[in-house]
Amino acid sequence: MTAGGNAGQPRPVRRRRLRRGIAVGVVLAVAWLAGRGAMLVGREPASVAGDDVANGERSATKSNKPLPDAAPAAELSSVVASTPAPTAPPLGEPTAAGAAPTVPLATAAATSGPTVDADRFAALTSALAVHIERAEFAAAGAALAHVRSLPLAAAQRTEVDRMERTLRTAARDRLEAVEADLAAGRGRAAAAAFAPFAAVRASGGAWLDEAMATTGWSAWRSGTIAPDAALPSPRPLARGRAVTAHGADGVVRGMVVAGDATECTLRVDHASGVAFPTVALVVCEPEGPSGDEAIDLALAAARQGDGVLARAWALVAARRGGERSLRWPRLLAALP
Repeated sequence: MTAGGNAGQPRPVRRRRLRRGIAVGVVLAVAWLAGRGAMLVGREPASVAGDDVANGERSATKSNKPLPDAAPAAELSSVVASTPAPTAPPLGEPTAAGAAPTVPLATAAATSGPTVDADRFAALTSALAVHIERAEFAAAGAALAHVRSLPLAAAQRTEVDRMERTLRTAARDRLEAVEADLAAGRGRAAAAAFAPFAAVRASGGAWLDEAMATTGWSAWRSGTIAPDAALPSPRPLARGRAVTAHGADGVVRGMVVAGDATECTLRVDHASGVAFPTVALVVCEPEGPSGDEAIDLALAAARQGDGVLARAWALVAARRGGERSLRWPRLLAALP
């Protein structure tokens, strides 16, 4: 028994030692794991801070300016909410120094308003050009006034201004021809050349004033005769006076053989013989008339109601002088 007991005694000792070693190993393992965890937890903020420092160092190498502190999210939200939305400047005020005022396109378009259609404007100005070319000054003046009364664009107004200058130039040229006829004593020719202007003057055409300023016609306000004018009777043309008669049957040239205050009889020589037509005094035009003859012919025209012809002969009389009896002021009073 003693031998068998001695042989079995070391076994319990070895078991206790094994169990004690395992326990110590477990304690050491748990302690090591706990320490490792504490080291990891302690190093995480440091690494984050280190990353921030590294990022700051990298940013500093790219910019000399320090990075601003980031605002908290709540503070940024309040700043954004309190910032007013951008607004456009009021209409009519400059957007910047030296800039044009802010006006919407619709407002700018409405400021000019509707204008004449291009096709209609072309038709109107074409008709005006035809009147000017044909020396139809009364019709041209009416057409010009009509176009002027329409709402025109800037380019259209410029074109109308140009056409008005053309009309004035044509009028001046025609009036120069009238003046030449008056200077030569051709009263009927001057009246025929001026006739297209008479209606314009009667209607107050302002465009003609400049053209007429250098002629005697600017003194006449219309082509009418004063209804209450007390006109003296014209004196007949002298016998033997060479005249040209502008009648309905054409122009005849002859010599006065008889006459009175209304008509005269002419001797007209033809290749086949002699004729003695009687014509109205108002259609006669003496060659190189005197001032007195011009007054008589003006009185004859006024008594017939031809204001334009009466004015033409009055202007001839004014240029040629002669007797200035009571017939002259009474004639002028009949020509308003």
